[in-house]
Amino acid sequence: METHSSLFIRQLQILVAKRKVSPANIALYWALRNEDGSTEFREGNLDSKGAYGDWPQDFDSNDLETETEYLDAVEEGSK
Repeated sequence: METHSSLFIRQLQILVAKRKVSPANIALYWALRNEDGSTEFREGNLDSKGAYGDWPQDFDSNDLETETEYLDAVEEGSK
């Protein structure tokens, strides 16, 4: 599935943090445009808390409410 929705990706992260979906079942591929016009694909995987690491610089910003829900899920999963 292809998406440009940071909210959709954040919801996947929440499901992983809540242990409802295994991170092994999700792979992220970032399509990046190189200076010469070619496209490069980079794979990223979620960890057990749903974290990815560095998102591409031009990726859409996240909604604050969804961000809070994700952080709450991580905190609950750590207990």
